[in-house]
Amino acid sequence: MDSGMKNQNKPTSKILLSKAHQVAGQQVMAAGVVLVLGLMFINAVQFPGWNPFTFAGNSNTSTLSVNVTAGTLEIVNVQTAMNFGSLVAGTGGVNFENLDNSTVRDFRASPVRWNLRGYSAPLVGAGDGNYQIANTAIWVWPGNADKTNVETFNTEKVGNGTDNSALNDNVLIFNSSHNAAGVIRFDNLLFRLATNSSLTAQDYSGSLTVVVI
Repeated sequence: MDSGMKNQNKPTSKILLSKAHQVAGQQVMAAGVVLVLGLMFINAVQFPGWNPFTFAGNSNTSTLSVNVTAGTLEIVNVQTAMNFGSLVAGTGGVNFENLDNSTVRDFRASPVRWNLRGYSAPLVGAGDGNYQIANTAIWVWPGNADKTNVETFNTEKVGNGTDNSALNDNVLIFNSSHNAAGVIRFDNLLFRLATNSSLTAQDYSGSLTVVVI
């Protein structure tokens, strides 16, 4: 009786063992597939903060450099026009006008003092060029001009030229002892135009030249 039961249980044990091997094999295969898919996904997608160079075998460095050359001394943003208004022929008179926003930029390698000078050509009649307003009738008053530090400029190191100077020559308007690079702006630079009663009724025009040297 016991011998017969043993013979009957033996095939059942083999079947169970075979199924266990099959399940185990399927699980191993599934794990392998998941591993392969995971590696493929990691290679295809770069996660935030993931640096592929972290796993490099070695590294090299490169030197970064830049050369900054010296700048220039220049004046910019000078008004393109000044209008002294209207005068009445046969009477003469005095008119005033301000020049604003004139800016000096000094970015030389070794900045030294500079002068800002001005010169005016005579104002010539548009209808009859024989009538002119001499440049000795155009005067500049730098004493009350506003000086504004735009960039690293000490405005106390900028002196004013002489008030009431005629612009028939390269008149000194401002001079600087500043010894560092920077930008300064001038506003409310006053000009005066004086005329006599001999002028005829017409438009007069000339040019003002402002230079920094």
